[in-house]
Amino acid sequence: MGLHQESPEEFIEAFSGLLPHLGLIVSGGNTILFEINVDKRLIVLAETVDDAAGEALDKGAKLLGLPYPGGPQVERLAADGDLKTFDFPKAIAPRNERRFSFSGLKTSLRYRLEKMGDAELAAAMPNICAGYQGAVIDQLLGKTKHLIQAGSYCSLGLSGGVSNNRALRAAMERLAKRHRMECLIAQPRHTGDNAAMIAFAAYADTEGIACDDFSIEPALRLA
Repeated sequence: MGLHQESPEEFIEAFSGLLPHLGLIVSGGNTILFEINVDKRLIVLAETVDDAAGEALDKGAKLLGLPYPGGPQVERLAADGDLKTFDFPKAIAPRNERRFSFSGLKTSLRYRLEKMGDAELAAAMPNICAGYQGAVIDQLLGKTKHLIQAGSYCSLGLSGGVSNNRALRAAMERLAKRHRMECLIAQPRHTGDNAAMIAFAAYADTEGIACDDFSIEPALRLA
């Protein structure tokens, strides 16, 4: 059974027969939109061409002088900010292009910070975090919405470490509700134990159809 550590958690959530399923994995190492069709085959639809979304949040936090892991720090400060105060680039490509890119967003933040003094930055920190986080979420939601409109899915899933971001979770829930889809979001306790998720994926393969020779591939692709 060829398993990518990012695949089982979404498989768990989509296991109940709500197929075809559209899933979004958002972590520090991956940003992937994928489909699980009625035959339970996983098909990658879009992925990042540079930084992952979680990586972009962590690198942005580092530029802002926030401690690691930076994503939760950005989220905490963004809760008190106005995401419309600072305009950050939302994406490098039209939403119908099946790729993500966050490196330009990070570069935009760096250039903006170079023009700000310490006092100005301190005062603007919540608004900067809100705008930066909002740009990440906007790109994630834009690509997801396009695929929903282009396909015919019964359920929408969200998993990966960044799925713990409350603003992202709420946005995905609204998107699913708007399109009358079941929303399957991994609980925080399920997003950090890769060993348990991989074990469940093997357990769920009751027919043994995914049984392969034992081997280890450190760079295994999701599909």
